[in-house]
Amino acid sequence: MEAVRGAVQDIQTRKNSGGGGNDRWFSLKDGQTAVVRFLEQDDEVKWAWVHDVEEPGKQYPRKVPCRDQDENGQRNGEACPGCEKGLKRKFMGTINVIRRDAPKIKVNEKGDWVRDSGNNLVFEGTEDQVQVWTSGITVFDELQGKDVTYKGLRSRDFRVSRRGTGLDTKYTIEPADPDAGPVPLSANDKALEAEKPDLTEKVTPPPYEVWWDEGKPSQQQAAPEVTEAVSPFMRRS
Repeated sequence: MEAVRGAVQDIQTRKNSGGGGNDRWFSLKDGQTAVVRFLEQDDEVKWAWVHDVEEPGKQYPRKVPCRDQDENGQRNGEACPGCEKGLKRKFMGTINVIRRDAPKIKVNEKGDWVRDSGNNLVFEGTEDQVQVWTSGITVFDELQGKDVTYKGLRSRDFRVSRRGTGLDTKYTIEPADPDAGPVPLSANDKALEAEKPDLTEKVTPPPYEVWWDEGKPSQQQAAPEVTEAVSPFMRRS
């Protein structure tokens, strides 16, 4: 526990110096690979049916949870502005991960992220970092299978690889060390876990009156559409 307290203090120091405090999105480009430790498993995994809300000037739509669904994803008759406008519903899952050796964003003396002349973030070095992975049914169906096979996504590190772009994208998710069994979280992992964001808000439908104004711009590619209102994490074997 002393080691955990020390790691927590180290992370808090980095936060105070501008090195954390914002949700960071997990994403890979075609051909990239990353090692991650999932921080939720089984029924802890958050998901919802969402509507894509287009915004002028934005590359990706906002994904706003549909109001016409209960905690199991079944329609409950609630009035939903997205449904009233005929916007299609898509499955969206979201999960916290620790990304190993993630690129570290450079910060200035004020704690602000540094950008270059092209407004691109500047990186320096790497660090283990909490990131949020948001994706569609294909990825989360794959995660459900790993959750069952390895008795929990939190049991070990996984290697995630991406091939393809847009809707023609395939993720491969396998144990980082095929010969290792369950590996406990390290002291630093536990400290990082303590700072992970609560993802409940991302899957909670906003009130009807402010529905069109809620939700943050998505940093993910559009997810494949599915019509079966069932979460893969409800299909236990």
